[in-house]
Amino acid sequence: MNVDPEYKYRQTSHGEHLAITIEAYVETPEKVLDVYHALSKVEGVIFLM
Repeated sequence: MNVDPEYKYRQTSHGEHLAITIEAYVETPEKVLDVYHALSKVEGVIFLM
């Protein structure tokens, strides 16, 4: 995976949440799962898709 992937973010209309989009090249399906697993452990992350 790209160590420093492109990303963008925006705050929700009420300012309660922050939506972050990360654009990364991942070589295998297993690596995708590794990324999801790592991100799910970040404090404050509510939802991943």
